[in-house]
Amino acid sequence: MPIMRPISVRGYLVLSIVILLGAFTLRIGALSQTSFDIDEVYTMRSVQKALYEEGFVDGVRYQDAHMPFYFASLLMFPTPPNDFSIRFPSVLWSMLAIAITMRIMTHIYRAPWFALFAGLLLSLHVFNIFSARFARMYEMSHAFVAVSSYLYLRYISNPQNRISNWYGTNLVTMMAYLTHVVTLVLFIGQGIIELRNYLERKTRISHIIIWGILQLVLMLPALVWAVNVFFNYKSTEVWDWIHKPTVNSVLSTLQTLVLGSSTSGTTLVLLPLYIFPFILLCVFFKHIKHAQYWFGLTLIPIVLLIVISQIKSLFVDRYFSVALFAYIIIVALTYKELLEFVVLRGERIATILVYGLIGTQIVVTILFSARMYRIDFFAGNFMKQAIAYINEHGKEGDAVWYDYGSLPQLIEHYLLTDKFNLIDDPLNARDNYLEKGNFSYDRMWILDHRNIWSETDLSNNEPLYDYRGTRVYLMEAE
Repeated sequence: MPIMRPISVRGYLVLSIVILLGAFTLRIGALSQTSFDIDEVYTMRSVQKALYEEGFVDGVRYQDAHMPFYFASLLMFPTPPNDFSIRFPSVLWSMLAIAITMRIMTHIYRAPWFALFAGLLLSLHVFNIFSARFARMYEMSHAFVAVSSYLYLRYISNPQNRISNWYGTNLVTMMAYLTHVVTLVLFIGQGIIELRNYLERKTRISHIIIWGILQLVLMLPALVWAVNVFFNYKSTEVWDWIHKPTVNSVLSTLQTLVLGSSTSGTTLVLLPLYIFPFILLCVFFKHIKHAQYWFGLTLIPIVLLIVISQIKSLFVDRYFSVALFAYIIIVALTYKELLEFVVLRGERIATILVYGLIGTQIVVTILFSARMYRIDFFAGNFMKQAIAYINEHGKEGDAVWYDYGSLPQLIEHYLLTDKFNLIDDPLNARDNYLEKGNFSYDRMWILDHRNIWSETDLSNNEPLYDYRGTRVYLMEAE
């Protein structure tokens, strides 16, 4: 007996389009409203230098210790680089990841209802929404890993079109390796499947050797670039900001992968929600086709990075965004197996409970994403609007003090630096004012993003400009 009513092709297409349109709306809305993150400033500078100053290789290599493919793709955008054009490609890559996730569920697992379930979860996932609105390479990496996974699973599952799937897998895998180092999860996932086939005597050892040589060939362009960066990158602190993982940071990463944010206070409450699918994966491991592959794309990289980070820390939440679609597929497949298990045994109460679990997963995702979406994107960093006010009302030679929690590169991105004097040491300038009651400029604009000046008499004055908590004051010498 079927566990769910069949859905028509037309019905599936209509619901798929609704999900994709909703996902696009969440990702494109007010895309350029919030200010750049400092990493996005690095992206913008890399593109600007590649286009107008130092050329592609030197421009990207100087600004970023990352792979080059993402930056090369930004150079093909038809308009000059701006906040919208730099972020918009990430939106498109996110949409591709969602579509491919649904495609995997329909074409590899023949489960259209759970394809819609997976597409809905991924489209509402606030971590993916954030990544899609972020001008970095993470969503391109996510999409490449998803596409490569789809083509690879078709290659090993479908005797038809094996040649085209083989070429497609290798081409996309090579592009993935040129996008970010964490796309090596493809090597782990494919390696597990190749080893499984050998142990089950479906292939010979020579096949694994050929596969390994092929992987080295696919990695070669990325390795050449990595060596070039290692010997020429001008910063000595490329990875120094990354701390070694702790138990709390690992739990935080799991929560980010599942819910989209590591907001304190929710880890223990929602712990069962994001552990339950992995428990089900272990229970139904032998029954889920290619379960080893999804295991290799999600949990194994986390364990490996924990081990590697004991020597040199590389453990960063957003690096695991490349495996988000794989986690969503695990959730969909395990609920599918659980539902089949209880339905085929005629357990009505258990069936109702499983449907309740699926509904709870959707509701919690919606509620949590709605909350974080509002906080992150509509109460976020609006420094660009405050700086625009200073640009418009400031005078030639005015000094600008900025919140020292904000890096100068971020301020310089929006400020007319040829018109103003950006204070080099804002913390010292503030302390000098508190101690001596004066400052060294006739006019000094205060760009206060985090209420740093709250203990001074400045807080008694009304700001000239206040946009959602980012305040602008003007101090004039007496």
